[in-house]
Amino acid sequence: MKNIINHLSLFLAISILLSIQIKAQEIIPCTKITFKCAQIYGGNYFINNDTTYHELFQIRSQHPACLDYSFPVIDFSQYSLLGIVTSTGGCSSPKIEYSITKNSDNNYIYELNIEQQGCCKPKLGVKVWCLIPKIADNSIVDFNIINHYCPTKIER
Repeated sequence: MKNIINHLSLFLAISILLSIQIKAQEIIPCTKITFKCAQIYGGNYFINNDTTYHELFQIRSQHPACLDYSFPVIDFSQYSLLGIVTSTGGCSSPKIEYSITKNSDNNYIYELNIEQQGCCKPKLGVKVWCLIPKIADNSIVDFNIINHYCPTKIER
C-alpha cells in the first residue's frame, strides 16, 4: 500500500511539473506574409517600425513585374514582423514548419524546421515572414533554424 501511495505521489508531482512547463510556453499566432520582388539574401529579422521596414525592403528586383509592385502596408502600432531568410539544397522546394512561442522569461523563440528534398542543388531560397501581435522593442527574439540536410551516402 505504501508503495502505491509513493507511486501516486510521484505521478502527481511529475504531472504538476509538466503542466507548469506546458503553461510556461505560449504559442504566438503567426500570419505568414510573402514579399514579392524583395532583394534580401539572408538573416534573421525583428522589425517593429516603418523606418526599419522601408530600409530593409528598399532594394527590389529589376524584373519588369516588380516595377509597380507595392510591399504590404503593416500597422506597426499593432504588429511586429519576424523573418528568417536562408537557403538549403534539394531537388525541389523544402518542407517547411515554423512556430513562434513566448517562454516564461518573456523571450520569444522563432523556430524554423527545413527538410531538404533530395541532394540535387544548393541554394534554394527559404524566406518565412510572420506578422505577429505587437511585441516590445526591447523583446529578445531567439531564431532557431533546424536544417535537415540530405543524408550523405558513400558507395564503394
